[in-house]
Amino acid sequence: MKAFGFSTGELFKLVLLNKDTNTTLNGTVLVKSQLTGVMKCIYMEAPSLSAKDGITIAGYNYIGGNATVNGTFVQKKIQYNHAAEGYQIPIKYAQAVLCETEDSAFKWPSATTKLFGSKLLFSLFLSCFVIFLTISF
Repeated sequence: MKAFGFSTGELFKLVLLNKDTNTTLNGTVLVKSQLTGVMKCIYMEAPSLSAKDGITIAGYNYIGGNATVNGTFVQKKIQYNHAAEGYQIPIKYAQAVLCETEDSAFKWPSATTKLFGSKLLFSLFLSCFVIFLTISF
């Protein structure tokens, strides 16, 4: 398991990579945090660590040989767990998770934020996310 976190000044983002070769490995990662809002997550998953087909990103999959997108956008909302003092993020074999939550410690007074803001920004971010995962694996 690898974890990367960063703050944009308005949002705290987290990437979790499950690179374990145990195909039955499923679990929950506890991310300790003083930020108590809702964490929004999208998942990238594949049938195996070496798969080149059957990969989904945020509920979308692509038909091999062209860029036809299939599926429906899926985003998991994870509530802050006060007893655990953090977020409990489920993750399975051959999954990567990208999560974000408002970073209230650095929130600008006049800022308004939305998850990814626009389809273009989401597409750009998703492209960077896929490149990052390709390099990391």
